[in-house]
Amino acid sequence: MPDPKTASQEFVKISRLGLESSVPAEAIITDVKHLASYNWIEAPTPTIVVPGSPAQWSPPQGNRYGLDPFTIQVDTIARTAIFCRDETATHEVIGPDKFRGFGHEFEKAYTITHVENSTGHHRIISYRLGGLSLLVRHETDGCVGDLKPGVKNNESTGDNLANVLKSLSLSSDTTDETSVQSKLTIKSEGRVVPRESTLEIKTRASHRPLELSEVAPQLWVSQTPKLVRAYHKRGKFSTPKVEDITAAVKQWEQTHQDDIKKLIALINRILWVTRNWGGSCTIRYNPAEDKLEIKKIGRKKMLPDDLYSRWTKTIHDAMAQKNSKHGPNFAQA
Repeated sequence: MPDPKTASQEFVKISRLGLESSVPAEAIITDVKHLASYNWIEAPTPTIVVPGSPAQWSPPQGNRYGLDPFTIQVDTIARTAIFCRDETATHEVIGPDKFRGFGHEFEKAYTITHVENSTGHHRIISYRLGGLSLLVRHETDGCVGDLKPGVKNNESTGDNLANVLKSLSLSSDTTDETSVQSKLTIKSEGRVVPRESTLEIKTRASHRPLELSEVAPQLWVSQTPKLVRAYHKRGKFSTPKVEDITAAVKQWEQTHQDDIKKLIALINRILWVTRNWGGSCTIRYNPAEDKLEIKKIGRKKMLPDDLYSRWTKTIHDAMAQKNSKHGPNFAQA
């Protein structure tokens, strides 16, 4: 752990070398569960559909032509930490003299969207890693199969999500009866798709083969089991195929244990520093020094107050239970 003086500082640098003394014995993802999914919808007001659906892989016949230093905020409450990457821009204008590859147009041509006006399908999974319980949100490019419901009920219901949140010190009962009205519109549409059917799509010029090692970290974090590597020559794609890379990603996990152990040590270090600072910080990567810079900031809430109140209720309930068990003893005459 960092020097105790860290708690009184407002700026900390973490190097790779400094993590080696606090790595766990093992760093393997276990107990992977699908919790929830949704699609963002293009609409006048923020709108999602639940559970939504990823685009269905449906390659056309023949060849096709394509047409078309990070910052992370951290907030802690009770025993839970929320990590959120800062988005530098929510949209990008691509001029006529700029080229960003064929990825998006390829996805349009080789998949079928089942949710109208969808701008992306997002999923939430949970798993254990190095003693940590993690909830991970990620975007999914598509899926294979006929989109029939395939997730067991206990892995796709709201009750299961509530149970997982409870394990992260979050109460399933809200105490804030006057919560702020959300501006998010939620609609029911789509079908639950099992994680085993999801896939990632990557496009690449044929003279630059895409090695699995380039995308394995992303597929490992999201536990995405399938990959499409689509190659083209000046926009003309050869016939792509869907690969099951589950075993390959598992092998990558085994051969990169040192790196993953350092990742776990880094997360624990960030948690330790942030909690001692009182709850919130900003993390920036400094490429010149190859270090993460952690800066103390004022409380920056990432969730609505009514959700934070669930953690508060859990803390109050735990304290009340402790006091009832260990209250003052009165000697009887």
